[in-house]
Amino acid sequence: MNYKIRKIRKDDYKKVAQVVTMSWNETYKDIVPKWFLDELKKNEEERANQMLVDFENNNYLVLEVNKEVVGFVWYGIATDEDYKNHGEIKALYIIKKYQGNGYGKELFKEAVKELKKMKFDKMIISCLKKNPANEFYKHMGGIYLKDCEFKKLKLPENIYYFNI
Repeated sequence: MNYKIRKIRKDDYKKVAQVVTMSWNETYKDIVPKWFLDELKKNEEERANQMLVDFENNNYLVLEVNKEVVGFVWYGIATDEDYKNHGEIKALYIIKKYQGNGYGKELFKEAVKELKKMKFDKMIISCLKKNPANEFYKHMGGIYLKDCEFKKLKLPENIYYFNI
């Protein structure tokens, strides 16, 4: 399969919002409440429009496979007050049918390159405790730091640390 990782364009936001909805429904259907997953679908257009508002300052890379956006990574300065001098991968999603092909690793590596350009030498990632992606982040060199809470749903998360 032909793939490309590139900076997001304005015409990608609707597809990125769809990737979020699909990924959450595929990965979290037995982890988060159904109402939350239903809301993702209802709010897709609003999320896409919200991402567009700050287009000039976005930090998104998209994954295209055969010229279709099937994943993305969002990165930037860490949002956790304890790690303000760290970069963060805030989201990395790939539609399930494209997982297992090394695309996640490539998105991760490209986000790290971008964080280095932003002058970060360390980063964090948070991941819901029941998410199978915890193993991926450990495999990528993540060191477990602490538990935290995904506030929207009051669900436990792990925070991983990386030297980059």
